[in-house]
Amino acid sequence: LAPHHKARLTALIVNHNLRTEARDEAEAVAKQCEEHDIDAVILTVTAQPPKTAIQEWARDNRYALLCAYARAHAGMLWLAHHHGDQVETTAMRLAHDSGLLGLSAMMPVSQRQDVIMLRPYLHLSKQALIDYCHNRDLSYLTDPSNHKQHFERVRWRNLLLSEPELSAALGSLSHLASRYRSVIDTSISAFITQAAH
Repeated sequence: LAPHHKARLTALIVNHNLRTEARDEAEAVAKQCEEHDIDAVILTVTAQPPKTAIQEWARDNRYALLCAYARAHAGMLWLAHHHGDQVETTAMRLAHDSGLLGLSAMMPVSQRQDVIMLRPYLHLSKQALIDYCHNRDLSYLTDPSNHKQHFERVRWRNLLLSEPELSAALGSLSHLASRYRSVIDTSISAFITQAAH
């Protein structure tokens, strides 16, 4: 899409500095991007990680770096969250008593820290993305933290993989909540526009 819209595509690779091999992995991904004529920039988290809530800390620092770069270059962020990520997020929010709006989980288009974020792969399974790589001989790396059971998201991921019906139901719930959220947003926008006149 980037060439079609005469836009410049830059891959942003975040090194959270949580594992000794993270720097080498980031450089390997950057090299692969460059081999495919994609500009690549490695962003490194310099803050010291906490003892607990590591994934939340990593997410906050990751978004801070990504958004700062996007703002500095007047760009948008194209994120690779897939359907499995969406279902996991819905499950976690449901477990933490989220309201209906929160159950919509991640929106295809959203804004964070004054940066527009696009998530075009929310309808695709992780396996579809892996198959895409295999069919085109593209190598990829797997973060070992994806298998650490002490992370809540990993525990939900494993449960949902073993319960496909539950996963499908949560996917439907997220989709319906997202539609409800869109209706609410449209209604609020219409009300504000009407009230402003």
